[in-house]
Amino acid sequence: MTFSLASSCASASALVLSHVDTLLPFDLADLAFQSCEFRFAPTGWETVQSVQVAPMACAVRVPARMERAVPKRKAEFVAGRFCAMSAMRALTDEWYEVPIHEDRSPIWPAHLLGSISHREGQAAAVAGLASQWRGLGLDLEPLIDADQAERIGDMIVSEAELQLQPVGWSFPQYLTLVFSAKEAFYKAIYPFVKRILDFHEVAVCAVDDGTITLRLLHKQPAEALPDVQLPVRYVVREGVYLTLVAWRA
Repeated sequence: MTFSLASSCASASALVLSHVDTLLPFDLADLAFQSCEFRFAPTGWETVQSVQVAPMACAVRVPARMERAVPKRKAEFVAGRFCAMSAMRALTDEWYEVPIHEDRSPIWPAHLLGSISHREGQAAAVAGLASQWRGLGLDLEPLIDADQAERIGDMIVSEAELQLQPVGWSFPQYLTLVFSAKEAFYKAIYPFVKRILDFHEVAVCAVDDGTITLRLLHKQPAEALPDVQLPVRYVVREGVYLTLVAWRA
């Protein structure tokens, strides 16, 4: 599948999708999922305003505030939005755009919720009906290498959380899981807190096969949020960790 770029420039680049998948690797039938791998040409993005997905009747607009973004960032945005729009269409049979707030968080249609993630050459999104879900958070994370794990470990996990590292897991494997799970958790509760949380504001409570449970430790007085402890589903495929918070209404 190829994206054809609707652009004011004379030459257009290609954004090519492959391995397009709609199978959510968790037993949640009332959520829609879309993932893809992508590659892009590094030139021709300077004046791109929208991307028409051929042969689908779907166009992804590139926000004006991203005009100066590098091609890689624009390609990630388009691939992620394509996944989000496809997931929403699977639920509603309609194409909906996903603009961005001033804080760069996605703006979902009032009756829908979703979450988007992307990494190097891969994007994914999940969507559900707002009447059924209070929050959704999705994250894709490649395995953190050993050197980086040693450098950033203290910023991600506490001593107490280290005691919950599963037997047989390396520190980089566990750190990647915790990092990804906390990212998914942040996305799910962001509409309530409207701020960036520190990694140590969320604690690991338990780690089981396919699920890691997290708890929000600190709240600001103005945050209309109950005490939150949520399971984060996870799966590891080819060294990539996919985590999902699906917080029911």
